[in-house]
Amino acid sequence: MKCALGKVSYTADAWSLANLQSYFAVTAHWAYHDDTDGSIKIKARLIAFHRIFGRHTGEKLAQLCIDLLDRAGTTANVSPS
Repeated sequence: MKCALGKVSYTADAWSLANLQSYFAVTAHWAYHDDTDGSIKIKARLIAFHRIFGRHTGEKLAQLCIDLLDRAGTTANVSPS
């Protein structure tokens, strides 16, 4: 992500399997300049994947997202806009 031309965007998703096991994932997306052909390309990388236990409240998922971004070392890149 250090080669990002601008801001890094994050997406998050939570889901449950049929056996009621729940998971949460965070993906980073950014544009970069490809030196091999001079074009601008988009990259996406899974930066966190975590099993969720207990209830899936908004507060719990928000805190989990922040904790996972902290663990991935990308919290400093998050801005409100």
